[in-house]
Parts: sequence; C-alpha cells; structure tokens
Amino acid sequence: MAKPKFFGPYRRLAPVRMHLGGYSSLWLAKDYLMAVQSTGYSDKYSRFYLRDIQGFMVEDSERRFYWGVVLGLLGAGFVLTSLLVRAHWAYTLAWLLLFGIPLAWNHVKGPGCKLYIITQVQTSRLQAISRRARCEEIIEFLRPLIEEAQAGLSRPGNLDTQAAVPVAAGATGAAPLAEGSAGEPAAATQPAEPEAPGENSPQAPLNTPSA
Repeated sequence: MAKPKFFGPYRRLAPVRMHLGGYSSLWLAKDYLMAVQSTGYSDKYSRFYLRDIQGFMVEDSERRFYWGVVLGLLGAGFVLTSLLVRAHWAYTLAWLLLFGIPLAWNHVKGPGCKLYIITQVQTSRLQAISRRARCEEIIEFLRPLIEEAQAGLSRPGNLDTQAAVPVAAGATGAAPLAEGSAGEPAAATQPAEPEAPGENSPQAPLNTPSA
C-alpha cells in the first residue's frame, strides 16, 4: 500500500470517491478511523475507534461489470454514429479515446466490492472503498494497528485459563490448584490412616485380669 498522505492529525487511506449524490473519503487518526460522506451541502462523520473494531466484511459487487457495459455501449454508439455520417476521422478518434481510456482504467482497477466495518454495536459500510485490491491493502495496513490497540483488552468469553499439568507417579512437584478461586493453594492432604493388621500379622497377647 502506498504511504498515506498526512493532513494535520489525519492520514488519508484512500482517494476521495465520487458517487451519486456526493463523495466519500476514509481517514486514519491516532486511535480511530473516520469515514466522511459529503453531499456538498452537508457532511456526515462516522468515527470507529480501533479498540472497538471486531472485524471487516467484504462483499463482491458488479461495479466493474456495470461500468464496463455503460462505457462500452456509449463508446460504440458514438463511434458507429461518426462512421455512419462519415465524420472526420478526428471525431471518431476523439470518441474512441473519450470512452476507451475510462473503459481500460475500469478494467485495470480490478473487481468491485463493498467493505463493511463491524463493531460491537453496529455494522457500517465504508463508502470510500469500492475495489477489492484497495480493500485488501487497507485491511492489511490496519490489522497490526488494531491488534496493538486491543493488546491489553480482555473480552468476555476469552479469559485466560490454566490447564492442570498431570504429575507422573513418584515425581515431586507443586500440587495442582484446588477448584475454586484461581491462585489459592489446595488444602493440605491428610496423611493416610494406617491399615488394620491382617490375619497373619503378629499380635501381642492380651493380659486378662484374674478373677
């Protein structure tokens, strides 16, 4: 990924994308992402803190196909019209370049996609990203930053647990922790009671007092 451009405390992660009704952009600050959507009269700012981001979702789109169809049909129509009316070759070449260059650029940019950012409370689409190649570059660029921001966070259901390590017979070692609060030593083991003497064990004769 190309080195992001700095604009004060923000870094632009993707070029400004024009779309129907306005334009969108994506920015990176010290500890959050900011998505901007503008109509020319009003701006909408969405802030996503790195520590709250749980993942990204990428959905394929037919953006490249639709743009290719539109540009191809328009270009073919104008070129054929110029040929039919026997216009000067310069007009035909101008129409060919006018629609041929965007058509080629649309193909080079790769397949289209939709990128969604997932947090604990919402799933939002990042309108500034519309091509898969750019999408993968941004995700790989943000991954270590997100991991660093979430390094010291503990999440429910993801607590550290300690597995009991079995001790071989005859080996010496620390006793396993008793069930209960972690870190408390198990109760001391009571010594085993001596076994009752068997039938073949020698016994001292009992002195019976005389009457």
